Amino acid sequence: MAVKTKGFQRAFHQQDLNLAADDLVKELEGAVREKIFNLLGMIRKAGMGIVGSNLVLARMQLNAPLLGLIVAQDMAPGMESKVCDKARGRDIPVYRIGTRAELGKIWGRDLVSVVGLLPDLLASRFEEEINRFRTIAEGY
Repeated sequence: MAVKTKGFQRAFHQQDLNLAADDLVKELEGAVREKIFNLLGMIRKAGMGIVGSNLVLARMQLNAPLLGLIVAQDMAPGMESKVCDKARGRDIPVYRIGTRAELGKIWGRDLVSVVGLLPDLLASRFEEEINRFRTIAEGY
């Protein structure tokens, strides 16, 4: 908002500040995205993530608690609908972020399509950051 109304120029008493709102939003999105991936790495190290559609589906079948699901943006459509439909039926939020290769890199595998987040402090922090990311991306 401050970029659109030239609030930065007034605050710094300079008219020649060349701030493009789109560039600023992209930088902010990139920083929050990096923070999200760092949190995912901590979740992996803490053993608070379940990797793979079969394990995630089995956990949901047992009605075991999951704070949320991370689904790769390039997940196979058939498996995506199967996992996401079951998650929606159990009021488990689904977060679509990263590619299978990006998630695989975090979990030390070639490709990872889905990760179930076990309830803990790191997963709660992840949820806060993903909501911040959505606010930035949609709010502009």
